Amino acid sequence: MAEKTKNREREEKLQQKETQNQQSELEEQEKQPNQEAQEKQPNQENRDNRSKEGTMKKPYKEYSKQELEQELVHLKKEYEKYQEMDLKLNMARGKPCKEQLDLSLGLMDALDSRADMYSEDGTDCRNYGVLDGIPEAKLLMSDMMENNPDNIIIYGNSSLNVMYDTVSRAMTHGIMGSTPWCKLDKVSFLCPVPGYDRHFAITEYFGINMIPVPMHEDGPDMDLVSKLVEEDESIKGIWCVPKYSNPQGYSYSDETVRRFARLKPAAKDFRIFWDNAYGVHHLYEDKQDYLVEILRECKRAGNPDLVYKFASTSKNHLSGKRYERPCYVAQQSGRHQEAVKKPDDRS
Repeated sequence: MAEKTKNREREEKLQQKETQNQQSELEEQEKQPNQEAQEKQPNQENRDNRSKEGTMKKPYKEYSKQELEQELVHLKKEYEKYQEMDLKLNMARGKPCKEQLDLSLGLMDALDSRADMYSEDGTDCRNYGVLDGIPEAKLLMSDMMENNPDNIIIYGNSSLNVMYDTVSRAMTHGIMGSTPWCKLDKVSFLCPVPGYDRHFAITEYFGINMIPVPMHEDGPDMDLVSKLVEEDESIKGIWCVPKYSNPQGYSYSDETVRRFARLKPAAKDFRIFWDNAYGVHHLYEDKQDYLVEILRECKRAGNPDLVYKFASTSKNHLSGKRYERPCYVAQQSGRHQEAVKKPDDRS
């Protein structure tokens, strides 16, 4: 009798355990769809964040951490697809293609030992001298830059080097008698963003404080530019790519150019670094942006010394040869000669 009772109790316990296991399994099954839905939700949210064209519907700064992690996974997969293509691409920007370079091959045959090597003012172009450029080069660039040849200085091979040297001189010698920037407690530059990273690399190299300014379709935010420049004496310059600006391709509006010309900077040595790198680089014959000439507007506004204007023919022909003519337009007031002080002609 006692043995039967024990057996019965054992069977009841087994049944209870089986019932508990079944209940646990049912609970797990009920939980699983919810977990799968939760796991899928970030992916779905990430897909919802992209339009059909694959562009983002909202900026990354509005993403949750979970969405950012999912986006990183997605982008890595996209990157791996390109890696599998085994592409051989040169990602350097601004390099002319072979076909464009071929258009300029005639330059290689323009001169030989029988050519006339004298400029129109009698300078022997084979020798040292004329550090501000021969008249023919100035005339060529004056047409491209819409400026008087007398205000143009011709340099060597790299327009970026010209800009670097201009900042460097301001650091060590100042601008038109002002205190050298290196002796000041703080020097700041306005940087329209997005903008040209190599401009920013120059100011970063010299330890200059860079202040971002939003870029719009008609140019930098001029309300903010005016406010900052007219209130802060530490601001000594602003980087500008006024036509087909890098990287968005915007061109400054007439009003933007004229507002630049009418600036009343707190700092007497404030300068606009006007890098018109793409002044003649139109893609279409019938669709070309027009840019108001900045130096002419500055003169009208009573600010003839406000701008350094840079230009180059590097992207017009053989950029690997020293045929290009980076140059800049010096101040128009007649006091610009300090920028062309000639050391010994052997330098």
